[in-house]
Amino acid sequence: MRLPTARDYVEFVRSSASPVQQILAGLDAAAQTRAGYDIETRLAAFTTGEGFVGPNELVLTAARR
Repeated sequence: MRLPTARDYVEFVRSSASPVQQILAGLDAAAQTRAGYDIETRLAAFTTGEGFVGPNELVLTAARR
């Protein structure tokens, strides 16, 4: 996943239907803000000269009965 900054990735995660959204939903507003800052801080490790270049995995499944 390539984005300009780690903050852009955090915003992407917050705006999508992700498990992170479900986890954050159980927190009050202050805790959500702190968690977002912590996530962004840790993801800063993936900042390069080209912006944020981090891991992202999408698992698709299908089944037939």
